[in-house]
Order: sequence, then C-alpha cells, then structure tokens
Amino acid sequence: DLCAAGAHVDVWMHVTHPYPVTLIDLLNSRIRCNNPSPRAGFTLTIVLKSPKVYLHLVDYHRTLFYDKIDEYDLFIYTEDDIRVTPKTVSAYLHETERVKSIVGAEHASDYNVGIARYEYNYPPDLIVTDKTRKITKNVTRVYWEHSWDPPIPKSVDAVPQELLSDKYVHMKNHHQGMFLATRELLKAWK
Repeated sequence: DLCAAGAHVDVWMHVTHPYPVTLIDLLNSRIRCNNPSPRAGFTLTIVLKSPKVYLHLVDYHRTLFYDKIDEYDLFIYTEDDIRVTPKTVSAYLHETERVKSIVGAEHASDYNVGIARYEYNYPPDLIVTDKTRKITKNVTRVYWEHSWDPPIPKSVDAVPQELLSDKYVHMKNHHQGMFLATRELLKAWK
C-alpha cells in the first residue's frame, strides 16, 4: 500500500530458516509495486540468520537502520503480523510534527509517537459475513486500549510531561511489535 501511494519501499526480512524456492516465487509473483512513478518502487531482501539467535532476531533491525540512516527518511520495524498502511505512516508523521511543535525542536527527540494496536478476540475460524456479523456483539477488544480503564491494569497512563499529558497516552510496557522513526530521530538517538 505504501508503494502504491507513491513511496519507495525496501523491506528487509530477517529469518532463521531458509525460505523454500516456491515461497520466494510466490512472494515475487504477489509483491510488486504498480505505481508508475519513478519515485515509487519496492524491493524485498531476505537475510538468513542463525537459528541460535532465537528471540534476538529483532535486534538486527537496529544495525540495519543505522547502516542505512542516510538512505531513507523513515524507518519502520514491524513483526510479520502487523499491517502498516499509508494512513498509519501519515498519522505518525503528523503526530511527530505535532509533538515537535508542542515541546520544541530541542526536546523533540525525547519522544517518539507510538502506534497502539488492539485486536479483537474473534474465534480463529470465524469469517465475518452478513450471516455471521451478529457473533461480533460478544467479541471484545484485547491487548492495548486507548482508555483509562484498560483490560491490563496499569498498562496505559497519561504521559508524565504536562505539555503532552492531555493529548497523548504512555504505555507502561515498552515492548513494541512495530515502531516508526524518522531519520532525524534516529540520528538524535544514536
């Protein structure tokens, strides 16, 4: 979707098991950019890592980001089950500029706008159609919530800084399955 919206997108997948040729062929046949703009484009690079890295596979994006810091305006880390849409990117860029205007350029790198994802606890075999729609009335939102009474106690709180506390929430568990960062922020954090 980002490429279709006109962005050049390079995806780097760090994996611990080789992908079979059939899966790579499937990816090549389905993932392409149909935007004719010379600025739009899409590449996919699969990087094989040792299975011994186990849960530390997520650490490789940091090195990649800093190695490529001058090549991109925006960096996105995401696990494989999170969809990043142009609307997500647009909201992130808008809110990042908004935080900068509130706290000032000299303090903007003290913050990064996060994306809180929630999920519905649908049964895994449910496909929502006109005939099954009524089932959704008994479904609740789970994971993180934008609410002052979250299902996980003390998971969300007001941002501790007064300038931002009436506009943003603060997640107590900083594990993120997805985050975005601008080049400017990454350079400040380096």
